[in-house]
Amino acid sequence: MSMLADHMGNAAESLDVLGLELALREREALDADFGGCVVSALETVKGTLLFQMEIDAAPERRKVAAVCVGQGEAREFAMIVLPEGAGSITVERAQESGDPLAAIAPSYAGLVDVLDAA
Repeated sequence: MSMLADHMGNAAESLDVLGLELALREREALDADFGGCVVSALETVKGTLLFQMEIDAAPERRKVAAVCVGQGEAREFAMIVLPEGAGSITVERAQESGDPLAAIAPSYAGLVDVLDAA
């Protein structure tokens, strides 16, 4: 069994794998196709993209995506943030994030659940 497969059952560890997967991407690829890179990395951990957006407000211009991994009570929500310029991409658990968008991630997950069931 691969090391990656060992992580598939634990949502918290899957977020760590997701962060590593994104950190290994080249900055140019992240800048050019942030959403595509996030979706591709989520496939590795069987996660779901909840929403993505570009924040153009100074001084913190950034690209942001809300994601979830895991199922049921073990589901974890995270924010993926790519700051404009030379900053590194980060994956932070939504409940620990200072980003105001983190508070709406669980609501988007509920919407995704309803749409999937329809």
